[in-house]
Amino acid sequence: MTNGEPVIITNEGSVLDAIMESPYMGGFIAFLILFLVTLVGFIAMCYFYMSGKGSSEAGPGSSEMAKVNDQ
Repeated sequence: MTNGEPVIITNEGSVLDAIMESPYMGGFIAFLILFLVTLVGFIAMCYFYMSGKGSSEAGPGSSEMAKVNDQ
């Protein structure tokens, strides 16, 4: 019996321990990390493709070497 003092009831384990008890959590975390890395790579690829698209003076179907040889 308590004498009016507050009592705090806690679990010995943490929330992370409760989450990691699931047998599929490791696979899900691996999938999530790979998905995020792939997404960042895809965004970077699209950015560099679009930024490099307008910087070329050569027309479609031609190359820089063809431009040098024509001169």
